[in-house]
Amino acid sequence: MITYHHIGGRNGTYPLPLADSILLRDFHLALYDADENCFEQMKKVEQEGWGKVSVYPYCIGKKTGRALFNLNFHPTTNSLYPFNEEYATYGFVRDFRYGEYIFGEACKHIESIELNLLSLEEALKRSQNVGLDFLSLDVQGAEYDILEGAKDFLAKNCIGIQLEVEFVKLYQDQKTFFDIHSLLESMGFELIDLGSFGRCAPISLPLGFRGSEQPLYAEALYLKKVDVLAKDKNLDGLYKGALFSLLYKKVGLCVKFLTKAIEMNGREHDPVPLYKKCLIEIWDLYERFKNYRLPSISQLFSNKMFREYYQQKNTTNLKDEIKETLRNQITDILPTITELHKSADSQLEELLKKYGLCDVAATIKTNRFFEAKCFLDLANELELVKKEVNENLTF
Repeated sequence: MITYHHIGGRNGTYPLPLADSILLRDFHLALYDADENCFEQMKKVEQEGWGKVSVYPYCIGKKTGRALFNLNFHPTTNSLYPFNEEYATYGFVRDFRYGEYIFGEACKHIESIELNLLSLEEALKRSQNVGLDFLSLDVQGAEYDILEGAKDFLAKNCIGIQLEVEFVKLYQDQKTFFDIHSLLESMGFELIDLGSFGRCAPISLPLGFRGSEQPLYAEALYLKKVDVLAKDKNLDGLYKGALFSLLYKKVGLCVKFLTKAIEMNGREHDPVPLYKKCLIEIWDLYERFKNYRLPSISQLFSNKMFREYYQQKNTTNLKDEIKETLRNQITDILPTITELHKSADSQLEELLKKYGLCDVAATIKTNRFFEAKCFLDLANELELVKKEVNENLTF
């Protein structure tokens, strides 16, 4: 079973994009929050189909001990760190229920309480959860502390980490994205996504005056590098890395993980658990369709052609320069690409929907239509599309 730990799960929410997927049964979800009053909300995830759910009243930090915890006006901003008043006037509008979300109001200090702080490793020992495959953090400025306190453990055991990162110090003396990125790189992780930017205006604004404002924070996703797992001969980690890549729509990285896993141990013929069966089915489709792709830039152009183009010299038309072997390759796969361009769902998209990964399938479909159109436009440019076929193409 894959162990997924989320620290800061007060509303029973978590960032792993796995809702409605039958793959939930392969996961043990462990939620942590310092506020015991939110436990009933947290336990609602037990109804979602997870293989196992555990909820713990732990405040996680760098090391075990006593610490002051700051309780603020809006409980989701509670933190081990005091709010930085420099950003009191900053705000954003996202949810009509909150109106204009002004940091100085939401993060207004109400009181501080002293509580027990546990390092991540100590929390795992007390909860008897020895595994940690994927970790997500939403701890209002204390992300770096948790990572640093469990650095060796995470470097050895963890495959993926998702966390909120700040580009500025919203909380006093907190570490920012740049510190976290350097730390995780030193632990063998690489950044594979940075999104959901929190764009905030520096002052309260009337309607009609808000633009694309300053990004103060974002969601960052890190995965253990493929070569690090391969060097450690961590076959299980390679498959889990492939799964996490897939869940976050990094299909190319998923295939890279699978390629290393297959090289190491061959294709498994009776894969279990379910997530591995899904990955093997994806691998089989990749093997079947891996040659149906656009030509690369060096197959289509020579350096001489580029030099002449940028020197504004007369150049030979692309269709006159292309090699006969490449012409034949494009012609051979043209019917299949044409079909891919017209199909409502590809075999891969149907497979992903079967496992409840509909958002991943939708992203792949969008890119499939675009790349298939690029291929057909290229074939048309090279005059490889037959007239009757060309007339029937719908773009």
